Amino acid sequence: MWPGLVQTAKEGGADVIESYVFWNGHELSPGKYYFGGRFDLVKFVKIVQDAGMYMILRIGPFVAAEYNLGGIPVWLHYIPGSFFRTDSEPFKIGLEGESLGIYKPNCVNCVKWVSTTEPPKNQPLTWYKTIVDQPSGEDPIALDMLAMGKGLAWLNGEEIGRYWPKESPLDDQCVQECDYRGTFSQWKCPTGCGEPTQRWYHIPRSWFQPTGNVLVIFEEKGGDPTKIKFAKRKISGMCALVGEDYPLATVNLKCPKNSSISEVKFASFGNPEGTCGSYRKGHCHDPTSTSVIEMACLNKNECAIELTDETFDKVYCTCETKKKLAVEVVCS
Repeated sequence: MWPGLVQTAKEGGADVIESYVFWNGHELSPGKYYFGGRFDLVKFVKIVQDAGMYMILRIGPFVAAEYNLGGIPVWLHYIPGSFFRTDSEPFKIGLEGESLGIYKPNCVNCVKWVSTTEPPKNQPLTWYKTIVDQPSGEDPIALDMLAMGKGLAWLNGEEIGRYWPKESPLDDQCVQECDYRGTFSQWKCPTGCGEPTQRWYHIPRSWFQPTGNVLVIFEEKGGDPTKIKFAKRKISGMCALVGEDYPLATVNLKCPKNSSISEVKFASFGNPEGTCGSYRKGHCHDPTSTSVIEMACLNKNECAIELTDETFDKVYCTCETKKKLAVEVVCS
């Protein structure tokens, strides 16, 4: 899963991967350390390195609100004299459920679940569990948590993550396209005003069984669990934006399984502007850009284009211009 996600981030224009080191994942019980499977830190770092990207490693031990209890292991709470965050009742409820592992498929009888056709709504500090089938097809799957407040979600014991679909504040300075030139401030480029800061949470298809999947939710603030739903993303095209100064200056394009690149909607090597779906040529542009991409990619499931002197003509831009390649293609 990691190589694909890292590659997708790179193709989207990212050149740095940032990750916490989760204490509660590496020391499941006092003195017993684990760095295998999804917690193989060295392997993850090497995957990022092999992709030609930089990495920011945040070693903790406290990783803030993005993770339950800030990434501090549950067992630490039960060591006499240990105090952290808070000892309020809300966290006791969450701690007890997580400590018992009631989100795991093999913990059906660890607690008594109340079966109901009308689950409680807008009730804080509530655990929910339901059995779901795998969504059909092969498209990427996400969990739509717009109707919920704040909490954690698991599927078949795998942690989907912490959700918090909080609406961003309204701001009449919101922009459709960012321009970071000049002095930076945290309020310089507000986008998505009034929209949820988070909504869809990706679930790898490999986590699903055909039927009988156990979905568990711990809701802290209160929401409407009847409106939780799966969403599938149909990929009909893709974009890429890579600069010649990137660690690995290569555009990688890949359509979903059983489809191929059928059209190059946009291609410009120079200083293109805009975002995916609305790219436009800048003041310098190699006129052969589209034909180069078509020759390398049309009717193929995937392709790679290096930003080299042999591939593109750089005479159309001044030496001072940081040249980049923007591409948008259609999959069918």
